[in-house]
Amino acid sequence: MTVIVTDHHDVPLDNETGQELLPPADAVVDLKRKDNMYPWRELCGAAVAYRLIEALFEGREESAFLDELLSMAAVATVCDVVPLQSENRIIVSRGLELIQNSTNKGLSSLIRQLDLNREVDSGCIGFRIGPCINAAGRLRDASTGVELMLAEDQKEADAIAAHLIELNEERKDITARATEQAVKQIEEEGYLDQNVLVVFVEECPESVAGIVAGRIKEKYYRPTMILTRSGDHLKGSGRSIPGYHMQQELNACASLLLEYGGHAMAAGFSLKEEKLESLRDALNERCRLTPKDLIEKITIDREVALAEVSGNLVRELNLLQPVGEQNKGALFAKRGLEILSVKIRGKEGQVGSFMVRDQGRRYNLVDFQIDQCMKKEICAKYSEVVWESLEQGNASGCVMDIIYIPRINERYGELQYTIVDCR
Repeated sequence: MTVIVTDHHDVPLDNETGQELLPPADAVVDLKRKDNMYPWRELCGAAVAYRLIEALFEGREESAFLDELLSMAAVATVCDVVPLQSENRIIVSRGLELIQNSTNKGLSSLIRQLDLNREVDSGCIGFRIGPCINAAGRLRDASTGVELMLAEDQKEADAIAAHLIELNEERKDITARATEQAVKQIEEEGYLDQNVLVVFVEECPESVAGIVAGRIKEKYYRPTMILTRSGDHLKGSGRSIPGYHMQQELNACASLLLEYGGHAMAAGFSLKEEKLESLRDALNERCRLTPKDLIEKITIDREVALAEVSGNLVRELNLLQPVGEQNKGALFAKRGLEILSVKIRGKEGQVGSFMVRDQGRRYNLVDFQIDQCMKKEICAKYSEVVWESLEQGNASGCVMDIIYIPRINERYGELQYTIVDCR
């Protein structure tokens, strides 16, 4: 049998010789290899596989089949959070066009049941479609997502799509509990004295460790590794910040690990439980991040009063789609907003709907991560009492600066101001 291995992760190196450690296959297609000659190195794993299939099918009349695969590569490109630049942006742009008119019964059913009654964009894929497809692999069996894409009977497709949506809701609950446990441990054990957070969460399912690591990374803005128990050893999943190459740091600690792999911003690994403290110490001893590095930087395009935003402006900004990792959409700022009230929404209580006043007019704003944004900053700047007053709708004197993205809420046909950060 001829074996071809495709991958998109950084290739591990032998710490003594510096030689690449490649699997014993007939061919290893990985754009991160030293001898790679492909002009774009940042394809996700699915896109690498797609390009291989495209090459194998060259000269055949299989355009419809390749188009269907391209739409899947587009979904994977967004969900794997690779830079949405160059070839990746082309893949997603073309893939979104195909998804709008997809004949795939499973994907179309999922879009319909998620009530995405507008053009599907990269945000829909990253926050709605992708998590549902991934939920099966995280909680049950990843083949369910494959079955959705292969379904030829509409009733079967509808049933699988509904099941995936239910699994994603269950995944949200599990993730919220595991994140809460991780936060409690970090703050009670004094881990915030360390630049690299290495946290063993006993009851965290292995399948959601990466999501929890991402949430902790966002909350504390430092490299985070969440470990869980897997048989007789521990498995970890990590998420990083700019300036800390996670795969290289794990490579330097290879003697403590059973397995590892990944790239600059994310990695996975396994180790014996008795090596946990040694790994935590080694990673922090090697870490060269400064206090300045641990402050997140956000670049805005300009300050724009809420009254200056119109539907026409938002539609013009949408011409920049698709946007995503390292290709952000327009970010606006507004100083001195008076916060009048907040209503908490969402299954996990993470969505805040704010009534604010700007230049004498009232506006509704939404924050999808209040614990990490508005609630956190208002409690720090004022007090928890002020936050409670906002929830009751009778606060006064609460003024915040915000960074926001203007959108059109397609369901209600009105402007929506989404808060990204605040102070």
